[in-house]
Formats: sequence, structure tokens, C-alpha cells
Amino acid sequence: YWDSEAAMATSHFAVPQPSPLVISHGYGCGMQSEFSWDGNRDYSAWLALDAAERFWDAVGVDAARDYCTDLLREAAAMLRDDWSTRTLAPLGMCCMMGLVELPTHLRAAPSSGQAGYTTENAKFIQDALHYEHRIEVPIKCVSGRLWVRISAAVYNTLDDYRRLSVVILEIFNGKVE
Repeated sequence: YWDSEAAMATSHFAVPQPSPLVISHGYGCGMQSEFSWDGNRDYSAWLALDAAERFWDAVGVDAARDYCTDLLREAAAMLRDDWSTRTLAPLGMCCMMGLVELPTHLRAAPSSGQAGYTTENAKFIQDALHYEHRIEVPIKCVSGRLWVRISAAVYNTLDDYRRLSVVILEIFNGKVE
């Protein structure tokens, strides 16, 4: 049956060719072109693999991990001391991320009827840091207290955290709007 012209004609009409839901420059060039590069994927991570491998070979994974861990612990201790607060977990348990409590003497302290700070307070401070000071760091509310979640990467230096400390103190002491 499949050798006959009738079978070829009916199979052509019986099964429509699928079309991609997202189209790109390969549209109209056949099934493989239409589905291979649909314009909805980011291939840059795959294209950067060689450069990433060369970077880690040059830096060294163990050296990078050690640098980040030491930097995080030093930065968290500095912030804790500058703000007279505490870390959520002991610094020995922190590797590349940690939570440091923000000062409790905020300008926007909760009213006497409020049990503690809220996620709205955290968002307000996080947005102020981002939009007014170009500092990207999450502020979290945990059990009515505000915490900054710092992280360390190979491109960070202690000066990044010193700047955060100064800006937070200025915000909390009312010197910055």
C-alpha cells in the first residue's frame, strides 16, 4: 500500500505538518529549521562553556571557594560589629551566603501596636538600597526582625560590604532619605 501513489497522496493530507508555536528566522525553511532555533531560547550559557572552563582552570575551584568563604565570614563579622547586631547562624556554618541582622533603631521602626517588622519594611529597605544606592542585596523579615542576606563571589571585595554598612547606617540614622 505505501508504494502506491494513492497512499502517498492520502498520507500527505492525513497528517498535517506541525508548526512551531514560537517562530524565528527558520520559519518556512522546513521542520528542522523551524524547531531548532525557535527564538525563545538563550544559548549563551552553552556558547560560554569554553570560556568558563578556562576561567575556573586559571582561578582554581578550591581557591575560589576558599576566597569566597573567607570573604563572607569577614564581611558578616564586620557588618555584625558595625551594626551591633548578630548573624542568624554561626559564621563557621556559613560558606558563601549568610544573614546579618539589621540595626533595630530604624527610622521606620514599627509602631508600638506592631509586634515587629514586616516584609513590607524589608521590601522598602531593599528597594531603597537598589534604586537609590545601586546596591543589590536581599532584605528578609524573619520572626519580626530584618536581616540582610549577603553572598560572596569571586568578583566581590570587602569594600562592597563596607559600602553596604555605611549606607545602612546612614539610612537607619536618618541621614539618607
